[in-house]
This record gives sequence, C-alpha cells and structure tokens, in this order.
Amino acid sequence: MDVLVFFFFLLVAISLLKWIRNRRENFRCFEKLGIPGPEPSFWFGNLLDAIKLGRQSEVLLQQKYGPIYGVFLGSVPFLIVADPELLKIIQVKKAQIFNKRNPIVPGVGIPVKLVTESVVFMIGSKWKHNRDAVTPSYTTSKLKMLAAVVNRSFDKSWKDMREMTKNGVKFDMREFLSSSVADMTFQSAFGIVVNDQKKLVQSLNYSFDTDFTNPINFLSVCFPEISNFLHLLRNFTHKIRHFFSFSSTLFVLEMCKKVISTRLSLEKNSYPDVLQLLINASSLKNVELSEENEKSEKVVVHSEYKLSYKDCLSNCFYTAVAKFDTIRSAVTFSTYCIAKYPEVQDKIREEISKYNKKEESIDYTAISKMTYLDQVLSEVLRLFPPAASFVNRIAEEDLKYNDILIPKGMTVYAPLYGLHRNPAYWSDPDEFKPERFQDKSSINPYIYQPFGIGLRHCAGMRPAQLICKLLLANLVKNFKFSLAPETKEIEPHFTLVITFSKHPIYLNATPL
Repeated sequence: MDVLVFFFFLLVAISLLKWIRNRRENFRCFEKLGIPGPEPSFWFGNLLDAIKLGRQSEVLLQQKYGPIYGVFLGSVPFLIVADPELLKIIQVKKAQIFNKRNPIVPGVGIPVKLVTESVVFMIGSKWKHNRDAVTPSYTTSKLKMLAAVVNRSFDKSWKDMREMTKNGVKFDMREFLSSSVADMTFQSAFGIVVNDQKKLVQSLNYSFDTDFTNPINFLSVCFPEISNFLHLLRNFTHKIRHFFSFSSTLFVLEMCKKVISTRLSLEKNSYPDVLQLLINASSLKNVELSEENEKSEKVVVHSEYKLSYKDCLSNCFYTAVAKFDTIRSAVTFSTYCIAKYPEVQDKIREEISKYNKKEESIDYTAISKMTYLDQVLSEVLRLFPPAASFVNRIAEEDLKYNDILIPKGMTVYAPLYGLHRNPAYWSDPDEFKPERFQDKSSINPYIYQPFGIGLRHCAGMRPAQLICKLLLANLVKNFKFSLAPETKEIEPHFTLVITFSKHPIYLNATPL
C-alpha cells in the first residue's frame, strides 16, 4: 500500500511539474517570436491589468509597445494588431486563412454553448451556407419593411414616454429602452410579440452584464484546463435559476425554440423575417423537433445543402441576443451625446424636419437622406463600439509580415477601442465630433470598424444602423433632451460581450 501511495504522489508531482513547465513555455511564446508586450504573471497573465484599466489599456499599450504586441488573456495568448496594413491582410487579403473566431469571448460568460455555434463562429462552407441564408433579410426592400415594423413596435413607447414627462419623470435611458428594444427585436426577427418583456430583459442582462470579475469567467481563462468543469458549473447554475423561474439565458433559448416550433406549425410561410429565411434554407419541415435533433446535425438533405435544426436554433439565439444589446447600447450612448450637446440635437431636428413631416412616420427613404444623423451615429460608434471584443481571428496557417511571424493557432485581435481612440489616427480622440464623418472616404476602414470589415464583418450591420437611426430620429423628433443633474460624466464599461455606461444615464425629456 505504501508503494502505491508513493507512486500516486510521484505521478501527481510529475504532472504538476509538467504543467508548470508547459505554462511557463506558453508565457514565453511572444518572447520567442520577438513580439513586445507586458510581462505576464504566472497565474493570471495580463488579466489583472486588463480588469483594472479596462479598454483604456488598448490605448496605453499601443503607445508603449507600438501597433503590434502580445498580451495574455489569462493563459491564452492574443496578438493585438492595430496596424492597418496588417489588418487589411488578415481581414481581407488573407481572409481565407483567418476564417475562424476565437469563441473564448463570449463563450466563457454565456452558458448556452449554441451561441458559439452560430454563423458568427462557423467556418468554411458551413459558414457560407448559413451566412447566405440570412443575407437576403438585409436587402433594401427588406430594410424598408423593417423600418415599418420598428415604427409600429415603438409607437406605444413614445406615448408612454410622453405621459411620463407630464409628471417630470427623468429617464434612465438604458432601462427605458430595454423592454421596447427586446420587443422590437423579437417582432422584427421572429414576428412575435413578447408577453413577459421584464423577464426577457432580466435574462439577457444576467448573461451580458458579466465580465472577468466574475470568478467563473476569471478562472475559465486563467486555467483553461478546468474550463469544461467550470462550463458545467455555470450551466448547472443557469438550469437551477431557470427551473425556479429566475432570470437566465436559458429563458431566451426556450423562447427561440418556441418561435421555431410555432412558425413550423403554421401553413403560411411568407413572413419577411430572419426566422423564415432560416426555415426556408432548412429541412425543418421534415424534422421532428426534439432534444435529439437539437444535438444532431442530421437533417433530411435534398439536392443541396440544408440547414439543420441546430443551425436554425443557434442563429435565432444569436440574432436575439446580439440585436438586443448592441442596439440598446448604441441608442443609449447616442441620447447621452445629443443631450450633452444641444447644438447637435438641434441640427438633427432640423434635418428631420427637412425630410419628414411632423404627422408622418419616419420611413427608410427619409432616414437614408439624413446625412448628419449618420455622422452622429458613426461618431457614437467610434467612441463606444457596442461589441468591441468580437473582431478577432485565429490563424489557420503561419503568416509572415515583415519580420513578424504569426504562427498557426494564434488568435489575432483588432483592438477597436484602441483603434478608435488612438491620437495617432484621430485629433482629440476622446471628444465627440460628428463632423469627422462628413467625408467617410477619408477615414481608413481598418482604423474605424465598429462592425468589423471584410467577409466576416457583422452581417447585421445595415439593419442595426437603420434601427438605431430610426430610434434616435423618433426621439429627437418628439422630445427635447437634457442631462439630469445626477448624470455623471460618461464612463464606458466593457463586459465580455457588450459596452454600456458604468453609471446610469439620466435624461430630462420635454415633449415637442
């Protein structure tokens, strides 16, 4: 028995020493490649500094190490690229060997694995088939229909807001927009009205307000060896919450399952939304919806590729969560900016009156003519990119750039916040100046890319911009905004997925 115990502890000691050696070697990868960067700690890499400094670290590290440097998100190496020429190679010229995203973000924070299996994370022909399935929903004709849906879904919100202003109520814009944007998201993408808007919003917030200060998220990236166990723990926690009807991302997933099932039960199949396009590209009419089918890729295949139930569900889930928070974030920051700068607000209002009559809804055609409104939104997206963590790629082959080798398997990350606020590219980078975008052709698209660029740019860019402009235009058309006294200077907070204000944004609104 003593011999067995001795050998057991010997094996443990050998395994521990091997783990320590491999971890040290991992932290030397950028040193071996001759790439500069901050010194990582053995236990946490550079994660503690990232938590302390937030996205401002992207600006500071560029100034210290140049446009290409390496950091460790926990123990995971990330090559940070703020060099526009190298970004052009990665995102466009050599996009075929940078065709894959690293699912560590948002994967470490969201317990539903399906989010990392949506079109955003797919590769190769499967990505192309799924992307092609949803692309028709972003044509001009579909965007015109989307504008009408958005206007209808927000009619009640403007009336409610008008009633609230009579009593002198100030608005926390993020909170006010939450239910309305959630309802609009499900109406425009899936053709349904959400009954329990409050629970839906709480469930989305529960996942998307998480960051690396969460112990499970923190440990997942610092010690990926135990990430599978931590994922099970996170998933178990959400299942318990869902079982007792607390807010949970699983509530959103269940809603997506129901909307697919409901749509399939209807004979009418001409809905002009994302869900119908996914169904049309699938064989779901031939598949019985069950947990087995959800986990399986098997579908009834005819003469061409057909999307599976899992494809449809993952894309529906991603559409719901991504559309909701990116739009809410962008509009919240926009209202803060126009309230802080009343001259900007007045100029938007003048432009609205030029292309839209007071008694008419603002349609797609009118919005398309509002160039100053577009400048304002562009500047907001520069200062506060809604999903700053998503522009990353994994090298599937070695790539040599000047004297730098990007090895196969390395994650390359475009630091949007650092690019958008780098004083080398922008004058007064922290100032709100919509006039920067008067001539968009003068702006390097690899320096300014709130939706990414190239083949893998955000497919929902056009509808997201349209919805944000419609909401902002309707707000300015119907109300005059000013900052409430308790509103602090804005301080962006970056979670694993989304950007929002660290402090509530309270606004006063006067009906017009």
